[in-house]
Amino acid sequence: MAYFEDLSPVSSGGRVGPNVLNVGWLAKDMPVPTGATSEGFRAALKELCDNHVVWLTWGHHVCELCTEGQRGEETGRSMGNGEIHVRDAAGTWFIAPRLIIHYVEEHNYLPPADFVNAVLNPSEVGDDNIRPGYAAGSTPEPAIPGLI
Repeated sequence: MAYFEDLSPVSSGGRVGPNVLNVGWLAKDMPVPTGATSEGFRAALKELCDNHVVWLTWGHHVCELCTEGQRGEETGRSMGNGEIHVRDAAGTWFIAPRLIIHYVEEHNYLPPADFVNAVLNPSEVGDDNIRPGYAAGSTPEPAIPGLI
């Protein structure tokens, strides 16, 4: 999976703009912010990752942060295959890998506060008909090259 710094503008798949930001695209050799998250945030994030996945793919990405003995293959296999898109009240879209729930629960990843607030109070959630940076009804290319 590609690494993108938290809150950097999304620039792949033809989507660009200051109001479409990356969150949770982690890699083993890059710094990972950690800290406690609320039960409410984890429940809301799990709901998004279970029921509002965009760009669901046939393949999967296994967590790079897990050690071989720690890796939960079932979680890594089932969650590393799509994105979630959530918009805050100010109109900013946050794009995160579905694997973000694993990062939060298993590695204590602490996403940026703006993303946490958007997950807890979304103004809109992406689905197959709502894809940030594209006109409604268009058929965009995959958001992150190499996922399909």
